[in-house]
Amino acid sequence: MPAILTPLKPEIVADRLSFGRAVLVDIREPDEFARRHVKGALSHPLPALKLPISGSSLGKR
Repeated sequence: MPAILTPLKPEIVADRLSFGRAVLVDIREPDEFARRHVKGALSHPLPALKLPISGSSLGKR
């Protein structure tokens, strides 16, 4: 079963992160992550992920 991605408002993400109710995974390349990232985010480049997500569903709302 494919994962369902739901867009969230930045305020909701910040609230969940601050209370430990979420983990932010940055899927950009390591050099992009090194230049700038959200405090506390984990770096895990997209090509390394093994998730059942269709490439055509990424970025769609």
